[in-house]
Amino acid sequence: NYEVYNEKDGLPSAIINTLYRDNEKNLWIGTGLGLAKWVAKNNVVFYNTENNEFKNDVNFLCLSDNKTIVLNTDHGLQQFQFDKKEFKNITTVPYVYTPIKGTFPLLIHYADQIGKIESTTNNFIPIEKINTPVTGVLHSYKHPGGTIFLTSLYGLYAIEEKSVKKIFPYRVTCLLIDKDANTWVGTWSHGLYRIPAKKNISDTFYVQNVTSAIGTSQIRGIYQDSKKNIWVGTRYAGAFCLTEKPDGGFDSQHFDRHSGLMSDWVSSFAETDTGDIWVGSYLGLDKLVKESSGYRVFNFSKAVNFFAEVREIFSMGNKDWVCIANKGIAYFKDEDIHQMPPWNVTILSASLGVLENKLTILSPTKNVSLKPTQNSARFEFSALGFINERQILYSYRLKGSSDTTWSKPANIHEASY
Repeated sequence: NYEVYNEKDGLPSAIINTLYRDNEKNLWIGTGLGLAKWVAKNNVVFYNTENNEFKNDVNFLCLSDNKTIVLNTDHGLQQFQFDKKEFKNITTVPYVYTPIKGTFPLLIHYADQIGKIESTTNNFIPIEKINTPVTGVLHSYKHPGGTIFLTSLYGLYAIEEKSVKKIFPYRVTCLLIDKDANTWVGTWSHGLYRIPAKKNISDTFYVQNVTSAIGTSQIRGIYQDSKKNIWVGTRYAGAFCLTEKPDGGFDSQHFDRHSGLMSDWVSSFAETDTGDIWVGSYLGLDKLVKESSGYRVFNFSKAVNFFAEVREIFSMGNKDWVCIANKGIAYFKDEDIHQMPPWNVTILSASLGVLENKLTILSPTKNVSLKPTQNSARFEFSALGFINERQILYSYRLKGSSDTTWSKPANIHEASY
């Protein structure tokens, strides 16, 4: 087997004069019209090939077992076998069948019925009939108390003992049932709400508006970590970490582009075994690395050249991760690259003075004596890493000068004094 790569694949020219593979296994290609580089890896593999059924239209997903993922898409239900890396259409009717998270075997909502999908024929088998059909359902969750919540473009619904109740009319974007059985609801543009686990004496749902804890109303994702912190993703304001106080209020930590995130549009979260937090956004994946003083932002996508709209991320165990992105099902292994030491930086040259007084040193190995007029200096430097060299940031300082503080990290290769 062989494949041919030419101008249509990005090469400057199909005339190839020389090839070179560097220490990181990148392939450098010298062509008749210039130099190209083929990056060896980016740690992320997509499972949407031309022969697959994936159409990049997933609303949400849930696990039917530890190796099978059920996708709720705009064109129906799909199944993804993680072991076989294969997609399979279950139903072909959009916005009708909705998997109910928190059920096993997996239950399905359909109009005014609750049922399941027969594994061999993919036929819907009704189990229970409810009193009112609910259409336009985007997400469905089963509460430990037995209530089934349905989220839709038209509001939040609850099914109890075959009876449907509409809790509020706002468009719902995300829902979470936390470890204390409280229900968190994020809306398109009307804020963040919490429904306590216990209902009041009138047997209605008591809804708390907790939008003030984050100060923004466009909610796109909710997640709870192992410490019971609630993570909230927003459309315009990045991510918030809410920690409940004894008085019922919340302490809030805020992460946005000013903190180092790639995007302020945050839609998904996940937690690693070491307590780090994955943050999925409109531009890719960041990792909030847990440290003694809080979290450090590590731009995972920039480090591995993975840029996509990440809608959901979850663990498959053994540091294997899968996420739903606008470009397909993406798999990667967490290799803790945030712990890698920085590249060694080499000073390539030093230029002292200007014009005819300019002294250029390519390999500084001894002390240099300068004339009084040689009072300017320019240093060129680089780190020889080529997986994604545009994302390497450099910081420098000049010892013995009036200001010996480190410069702000930037993707530059020279310093002048």
